[in-house]
Formats: sequence, C-alpha cells, structure tokens
Amino acid sequence: MTEQDIFYLRSEDKIEFIRIDNSYVFFDGVVSFLAGVCSTNLLMDSYLTEAIAYKEGHYLFFEGRTKATNKIYYFFPYDIYKYLMDNRWPQSINIHFKEKTFPDQEEINGGLDGFAKVFLSLGQATYIQYWESTKDKVIKVFGTDPTKWNTIFTFGWLVRNALAHNFKVTVNNPKIDNITWKGLSLGYSKNGIDISEQIMFIELIILMKDIEDELISYCLKD
Repeated sequence: MTEQDIFYLRSEDKIEFIRIDNSYVFFDGVVSFLAGVCSTNLLMDSYLTEAIAYKEGHYLFFEGRTKATNKIYYFFPYDIYKYLMDNRWPQSINIHFKEKTFPDQEEINGGLDGFAKVFLSLGQATYIQYWESTKDKVIKVFGTDPTKWNTIFTFGWLVRNALAHNFKVTVNNPKIDNITWKGLSLGYSKNGIDISEQIMFIELIILMKDIEDELISYCLKD
C-alpha cells in the first residue's frame, strides 16, 4: 500500500470509538488490544528496517476477511501512543477503512502461524473479556435464551463460544443457525468450523463496536 493510496481515504469512511466513562471496559480493551498489536508491529519494523516507527502520520493496515467485512482497516498508532507516552489514556480512536477489492492474501489463508497467531490471541482475550463484562446487560433485557436475542448479540455469543473452544464454532441448539453479521454466517450447521478462518483479529474489534452500539441503543450502559 503506497502513500498515494492512503491519501485517498475518505474522511467519512472511519469508525470512531469514544470513551464514555471511567468504567468503559469496551473502549479500554480496544486501546490495550491496539497498543499490543502496534507494539508487536514496532518490533517487526525495528528488526526488519531499523526504522523509527509510530511518529505522527505513520500508519498500519490490516485486512478483514472477504467473507466477513471485506474491508481494509487503517490505524494511526500515534493517535494512542501520544497519550500513553505522556502517561494519559486516550479518549477516542479512529479506525479508517476502504473496501477490499482483492481476495484474501496468502498469509491470512494459511492458518495460525507466526504473528497472525499473536494478534488473534490478543483479539481473543480482548473479546472474551468484553463479552463476559457485557452479557449480563444483554440478559437483563432479553433473558437467558440466545434464540430470543437481537441478531448481533446472538452472533457475538457465538463468536465468544468459538474463541473459548480453541477457535471452533460450538453450538448445541439446532435452532441457533444462520446467524449473520456483515457477510459472515455462524450457527449449528457450522459446528467445528475454525473461526480463525472466518474472521480476522481486527474484525473482532469491529464486532465489539457493533455490539456496544446496539447496547447503547437499548440504554443498557451503567
């Protein structure tokens, strides 16, 4: 990806994350996740190029899977590091995106190898922590039966179960099937499918954002 490509990102094509209060577990988890991903990339940059990375204007890009969001996501690490290096916590994050116009690259089709596993593991821990802190709010309004939840919550629960079962889709109820988010469908008929082949780590963060937005719409925040 060239500097010219990034120049043509449209200002409206971004997903804004905003910290609402001091107990906003979702946002804090995203910051920690992105800091971990960026730190690992910094290690890679330093080792491979001896470059001084993460100054203002430096960016990273991550592919979403074609079968999920089908987008490329861009993130500027300086947006959070300028706060963390000053012993402060960010209050907002922007993840920019463009439509993906090519098939999934070979490096994200070959399973959990190398840094892809590190990144997905970071996303796994962040997502499970988020869901466990969120599920009681969902149950409070919709009850304990996932078949009666809004689709986004049921999908979120399916992803949580898969991440907690060695990345394998695990559903016991045949009524929970064909639950869709973006271009991805999960459920009983997908039992045993490796979710790491369905969704990328950056897309876990986007899913968390969509769940959180739905929660806010139902006034479930403390």
